[in-house]
Amino acid sequence: MFILIFLVFFVIGYAAAASVMGAISYAIGSSKGLKYSFWWGFGLGIIGIIVVACLEPAKEEPIVVKSNEQTETTEKVEETEKIESIENKEEKQEEKQEEKQEENKEN
Repeated sequence: MFILIFLVFFVIGYAAAASVMGAISYAIGSSKGLKYSFWWGFGLGIIGIIVVACLEPAKEEPIVVKSNEQTETTEKVEETEKIESIENKEEKQEEKQEEKQEENKEN
């Protein structure tokens, strides 16, 4: 019975200590932008805290947010490009027809 009580207190004590170590490593890691830093401290204790403290800060990727004006401008540019490409195709077709007519006149 004594062993069972000892094991229960040991597990509860370890879980509490691991949670505290995890919270400390999380606090250090979150200031550096690191994910999952809690688990370093929870699993490795003081060594995990040292590891998190020695890790380099995470590289932040810039977040690009397009405003409605930018989206509308982009759509207008795309429409203009489509119209220009259609006009170019029509001009090429007209040139080909003129060339064919000239060839027919020469023959």
